[in-house]
Amino acid sequence: MRSFYFTFLLLMISFTLFSQASVSGRIVDSLQSPVPYAIVALLHSGDSAVVQGKITDGDGRYTFSDVQSGRYVLKVSATGYSDNYSAELNKDSMQDLTVPDLTPGKTLQLSAVTISTITPTVQFTNGNITVNVENSPIARGNSVYDLLSKLPGVGIENNSITIQGKAGVILMIDGRVQQVSDEQLMTVLKGMSAATIQKIEILKNPPLKYDAAGTSGMINIVT
Repeated sequence: MRSFYFTFLLLMISFTLFSQASVSGRIVDSLQSPVPYAIVALLHSGDSAVVQGKITDGDGRYTFSDVQSGRYVLKVSATGYSDNYSAELNKDSMQDLTVPDLTPGKTLQLSAVTISTITPTVQFTNGNITVNVENSPIARGNSVYDLLSKLPGVGIENNSITIQGKAGVILMIDGRVQQVSDEQLMTVLKGMSAATIQKIEILKNPPLKYDAAGTSGMINIVT
């Protein structure tokens, strides 16, 4: 009898481990060119609750990992476009799902009588990049480490953060330089939920007092 229960338990564990798979795809524009750094949110079809949020890479690709079976809808948000939604996705948890290419909504045009106060998720200013995380779908289901590894120009390899392929990046949290080892820093970033972050600033042109130290850039995480 114990052998039966042990076998049953192993089967249940195996089913749980393999009952989750990925949902991936690509965001393109009307000319089939990739749309990088768009926001893709995975929503429950029934109540539109956000399950996960991702930023597309330079090729417009995204991947949601460990997605349970169910019915979902993808919401696409990109700077300069209105939001757009996919058709309903029926996710079979036993298999990875590749979604056909999606496009953002209509191109937004400035109206003479309309002023928009919506802050885009990704902003480019004077060579610097600001990612507004608060109230964005990308805050759901991601760590700060996950976000950094997807940000424009940022790379993480062998526990070292780079900007445009250059090492020597200074990382700050709320304006305070983190003077710890690379391994400790990675542990901190992996343990920080993106839901606790307001924005991430990527400063390719840091202030002179830091530039004098030979840094290739700075990243400031604002909680």
